[in-house]
This record gives sequence, structure tokens and C-alpha cells, in this order.
Amino acid sequence: MFLFQAQPKNFNIKSIYNLEDNNQIIERIQKLTSNSKAQWGKMTVDQMLSHCQVPIDLAFGSTPLKANFMMRLLG
Repeated sequence: MFLFQAQPKNFNIKSIYNLEDNNQIIERIQKLTSNSKAQWGKMTVDQMLSHCQVPIDLAFGSTPLKANFMMRLLG
């Protein structure tokens, strides 16, 4: 069993560091409304946006990362 499988040639991951991709992502976010339906999964729009914001908050230190018991034990 392979951990990584080759992606199809037409597989294109969007990057926030690419200006064109970034603009497309922003446009998609701006089109969201409270009535937007999930294309997959069960999250509502507000839950999804909050979910996407968490790693950014952690990276900028807005939300402190809580260490569990094992991580505190290891140092």
C-alpha cells in the first residue's frame, strides 16, 4: 500500500501565495451567504469560516495553544 498516490495531471491545488488563486478564493468567500448549502460535509457557512480561522489564529498567537497532560509531562 502506498502512502502517497500520484495525482491526475489536471489536479491543481490553489495557493494563497499565487495572486490569481488568492483572488479566486476571496471571490468564492465573498459569494457565501447564510443560505449557502454545503457541497460536502455538514458544516454551516459560519462553522466552516470559524473552522478555517482557527489555524490562522494559532499561527498569529491570537489563540493560545493548550498543551495536554502528555505534552506538559514531556516538556
